[in-house]
Amino acid sequence: MTHDYTEDIEVSDDALGQLSELALELRTTQTNVATLELQLKIAKGDVRELEEVQIPELMAEVGMTEFATSGGLKIKVEKKVFASIPKYRMDEAIKWLDDNNEGGMVKRNVIVAFNRDQEEDATTLMTDLAAQYPAGVDQTYSVHASTLKAWARKRIEAGKETPEELFGIHTKEVAKIG
Repeated sequence: MTHDYTEDIEVSDDALGQLSELALELRTTQTNVATLELQLKIAKGDVRELEEVQIPELMAEVGMTEFATSGGLKIKVEKKVFASIPKYRMDEAIKWLDDNNEGGMVKRNVIVAFNRDQEEDATTLMTDLAAQYPAGVDQTYSVHASTLKAWARKRIEAGKETPEELFGIHTKEVAKIG
């Protein structure tokens, strides 16, 4: 018997048996969770395959973008636009946006690190942040994912040339059931 106490304690066989049962139940439950997570991952892959490959391909083959089954399901295939700026290209993407009068969607994030006991300093922070807190200031630029996606979709719809690789833009035909 293993325990972390320096003194010997009396433990009933009933308590040890119950502990063994609970440990076995925990192991079984952990295994069940892992199995269910794997099944969910597989099911999500199946959904993606049906939505993005099988149904759009078959509907394109028969020349349809919408379809209603005899059971009442309505299927529609739509072009979806996806966009994501790769981290290693963020500076280049922001420069392109600025140079093309699209810089308004770029967010500048200034992060200042304060200790818990510096609440007053945090609330009175105004200007010259870097000089006042040089070790705790960080600055990044970002474009919100949904903003970038909507922007890319509008540019594609308007036929405006956009560096797709720079902004990670790609389109997919996706089936949706309504």
